Amino acid sequence: MKKLFFSLLSILILISLLSGCTPQQEKVGNYLEKAELTEEEINILKLAEAQEPLLFDFTVNTGKSFTIQTFELQDGQWVASQGYSSSINQDNLPIDGRIAIRQDEKTGALLLIAVQSKTGFTHSAPMPDESVPEYSAHSTTSLSSRTEIQINKPIAFHVYYGYSDSQTSHTAYFPDYALEHPEEIDSDYAQIVAITFSDKPLS
Repeated sequence: MKKLFFSLLSILILISLLSGCTPQQEKVGNYLEKAELTEEEINILKLAEAQEPLLFDFTVNTGKSFTIQTFELQDGQWVASQGYSSSINQDNLPIDGRIAIRQDEKTGALLLIAVQSKTGFTHSAPMPDESVPEYSAHSTTSLSSRTEIQINKPIAFHVYYGYSDSQTSHTAYFPDYALEHPEEIDSDYAQIVAITFSDKPLS
C-alpha cells in the first residue's frame, strides 16, 4: 500500500511538472534535447521528498508513432527489455512534448515513463522485478546536446551503469556512443533508454 501511495504521488507530481513545462513557443525541426527543471519545480519535489525525474523535450513534425524502449547489456550486445509505444495524430503535427522517466538508483529499473504533449498526458509504470540485484555503486549519462530526430532511427538518451565493486574505476559512456559500442562497456550491468519515431502506425 505504501509503494502504491508513493507511485500515485509521483504520477501526480509529474503531471503537474509536465503540464506546466510544455514548451509554449512553437519550434521548428525534429529534435530531442535534455530539459531542465525550474527552481520552483525543484522545490516542489523537495517538499514532497520525491526523486527528481529525468526530463527531455522533443519537437517533431513527422511520423505516425513513437516507442520508448529499454535495452539491457547481455554478452556485449543490447537486448530489448521493456517498451512503451504511442500513436501520433497527423492532425496535431508539429508536436512539442516532454518525456519524463524515473529510475531506481540501486537497480536501474525504470519506475515511471511519462509523456506530455498538446494531445494530452500518458504514462506507464512498469512493475518492478523483485529479483533484480542491487548495485553498490552506479553512474548515469544522458543526452548532452540537442539531437536531430531521424525517422525509424533510435536515439539513445539515457544510460544506467551498475557496479558490484564501488572501488573499481569504470568509464561511463554517453548514450549515443554506448548504443553504437556496447562491447566497450565494462560495468557489471548496463541499461540504455532510447526513443524511436516511426513512419508506421501502431498495429
